[in-house]
Amino acid sequence: MIVSFASTIGATLAFLAARFLLRDGVQRRFGDRLGAINKGVAKDGPFYLFTLRLVPIFPFFIINLVMGLTPLRASTFYWVSQLGMLPATLVYVNAGREIGRIDSLSGILSRDSSCPSCCSASSR
Repeated sequence: MIVSFASTIGATLAFLAARFLLRDGVQRRFGDRLGAINKGVAKDGPFYLFTLRLVPIFPFFIINLVMGLTPLRASTFYWVSQLGMLPATLVYVNAGREIGRIDSLSGILSRDSSCPSCCSASSR
């Protein structure tokens, strides 16, 4: 659980840094083009953020910075990120735990290993 809270706090710090250091300049320069995005985030921001957190295509650091440029509240960013990053955090923590148990190269794809489904599916 510590990993989950630590990753969310780190994401929130990046979000706040982007908000306080970059937001005004970006909004001044591109505000007319960002109007629709700002309206969408104001209306459905938690849903957008939750979806982005669950899709592993988008790097989290980019999501943190981009969301910091929007009108999304920091408290909303925190709790939605906590929920949205939890599944990936559980997979990564489990993978790290299982990798620590491997004592040889043959143990990487063995059927005895309870690695995440992405690893165990390739050995079936």
